[in-house]
Amino acid sequence: PAEFQRIREIVDRALALAPDDAMVLGAVGYSLAIVGYPEEGVLHTQRAARKAPGSGFLHYLNGAALCLFNRPVEALSALETATQLMPGSHLFLWVVAYRAWSLHALDRWAEAAAAIDECIALDQSYGYFRILKARLCVLLGQAEEAAKYLAAGRRMGWDMALAEVHWRRMYSLNPALVAADLAALRPLFAAAEAGA
Repeated sequence: PAEFQRIREIVDRALALAPDDAMVLGAVGYSLAIVGYPEEGVLHTQRAARKAPGSGFLHYLNGAALCLFNRPVEALSALETATQLMPGSHLFLWVVAYRAWSLHALDRWAEAAAAIDECIALDQSYGYFRILKARLCVLLGQAEEAAKYLAAGRRMGWDMALAEVHWRRMYSLNPALVAADLAALRPLFAAAEAGA
């Protein structure tokens, strides 16, 4: 897409201007990871975290990029470092969210569900957290809870199409997880729509 190309041009310009600046490397790396170049992005975020090991923000960006690159074990390690270095940060919600996504990718469903509960407590308005919680409830055998969380997510504007876009972006390098999750979510959305 044109927007991704524009981001790519900004990234290239930033690297040309400040190729060794840790903050530039972190921002560039995360940007690349989020628009579909996670392997390249991780090279920059890892370098940024090495250049400024005391920066919780750069460890967070590295953890996020590693999560998007489907390296959840390494992501969890970076996110744990970020948590220790930036307690009380306004970004803490996203540290927890990437931790939840990484735990989910590792099939650590109960831990992922607890992390998503924390995300929901921190941000009552983001419906995606409730959709992911619904999926985790299914995995944990909690069908009634799954329906409740899915209904809440739908009230916040999340439909199956939006969930699918998010899943495919978040787990683009883990197609088996995407397929399994979307297959489980489709009947939940269909049942909710039939009952609406």
